[in-house]
Amino acid sequence: MRHGPVTMRDWLASLPDDDLRSVVEVIPALRRARSGSDDLRARIREFTDQQVEGLAHAFLAGVAQRLRTDGFSQAEIDAPGPEDLRAMLLDHLPTAHGRLALHALLIGDGPASSTARAHATQLLTALDEELPITTITATPTTWADVAEAVERLRHDAATLPPALRAAADAVAAGSLPSDTEPTAAALARFATEMARLATTLGSLLGDEPVPPDLDGVQAHLDRVAEEERLAAERAVVREHRDGISATIAKLEADGGPAFLVESYRKMLAEIDGELGPEVVTLPRTAAEARALLAGIGIDDGLLAALRPWPELCDAGEFIARDDVSAVVATEPSEVPELLARLDRLGVLRENDAGELALDDVTLSCLTLLPVDGSVPAAR
Repeated sequence: MRHGPVTMRDWLASLPDDDLRSVVEVIPALRRARSGSDDLRARIREFTDQQVEGLAHAFLAGVAQRLRTDGFSQAEIDAPGPEDLRAMLLDHLPTAHGRLALHALLIGDGPASSTARAHATQLLTALDEELPITTITATPTTWADVAEAVERLRHDAATLPPALRAAADAVAAGSLPSDTEPTAAALARFATEMARLATTLGSLLGDEPVPPDLDGVQAHLDRVAEEERLAAERAVVREHRDGISATIAKLEADGGPAFLVESYRKMLAEIDGELGPEVVTLPRTAAEARALLAGIGIDDGLLAALRPWPELCDAGEFIARDDVSAVVATEPSEVPELLARLDRLGVLRENDAGELALDDVTLSCLTLLPVDGSVPAAR
């Protein structure tokens, strides 16, 4: 799990009311925020990384003062060994304060932060036995938010089971589990965050079924990341091509040397082979078309869904968004996600009326593929 200002900020904003109030009393900046805001949690979530780092520094200063009162020397506080640091966080601070102090150390500098980072997993596990879960409370709204939520929930999924197993073992032995309230609350918060994640995925995926677990969500994230990577690569190549085209136009306007113009045109021909939707030289065979579509990022599943489009729409023909389901081989409920994928790949055009069309090159490639629906292997 990554450790940084975002982690600390979201964890701090997720604290139960009593723990949050106790932390506020230690950090002057939060006391001021409380007096100037009706919603301290919302204010915390608005803090910049630099502000969070300032809160961390202020909180550690307050912690150091308490530890000195408990008999630790300044040298021990500045450069604690693993056992001393564990004792400071678990035995001399309230649980929420110990967890927050660890967050603050993990984004700080100096010997104490180095020790914390070297033993972060063990310390987090020990603290999570007292406060078993760290969740975010803001509902994610973008794929980037989903990725962050998945990472945090995976951490929670790894730290919560030991407390649940301990309770189950006690019940199996015929005894009453001790201090079950934190574990029950942690499990409830985990369920709430999973539900919020499902709500976000429902919005991002349209009517496509929401994955039932974090592995399924990760598969979607991997696909989105790959499509965005391909789109970014094409954008760089397209920008390079535009520059060469401008150079050719200037040379021709100024009567530049023919050999130089021809040289630049050969460069364009090479670049055209790298571009997807913007490619100028159209494929001549089904195999070439399949290879070009694969280069764009259109996999076999997406290709099968798009196969009817050229049979029903001419090049440059726009159709209403609601009519797309009639020209693709997929369930109507899956059309929103299909369109989102096409948009990320850069092969979907939209006019001022909001109507949609495939770009001419993609449509031409689809036209070359066998009518029987067979898909030539991409080379």
